[in-house]
Amino acid sequence: VNRARKLTNIIWADNLFLLTVDRSALARTAGELTEALHKHGYEWKREELKVMSFGRPAAGFGWTYEAESVEALDVLGVRLDANGSTDAAVAHRLRPPMLGDP
Repeated sequence: VNRARKLTNIIWADNLFLLTVDRSALARTAGELTEALHKHGYEWKREELKVMSFGRPAAGFGWTYEAESVEALDVLGVRLDANGSTDAAVAHRLRPPMLGDP
């Protein structure tokens, strides 16, 4: 029996990554999570909200919060970009430190 599982979210420390196949699924998932947060007295850190889409712009996916649309995210020390580029990930890890880097 093939019981394929879909990865729909990743939680790491205070970071949450939602993985969906389309905008409507993202809006639904984000909405459900927002309701659960509000129920327990929590709120999103609006300045931290980011959305990245592969293949098309992610802006305007139907969620009530405004999330910054980005072309790349640094996640756990790895650079993820909207093209899924291995070169971008490797270059990010191998570049020399820059003045002002955290």
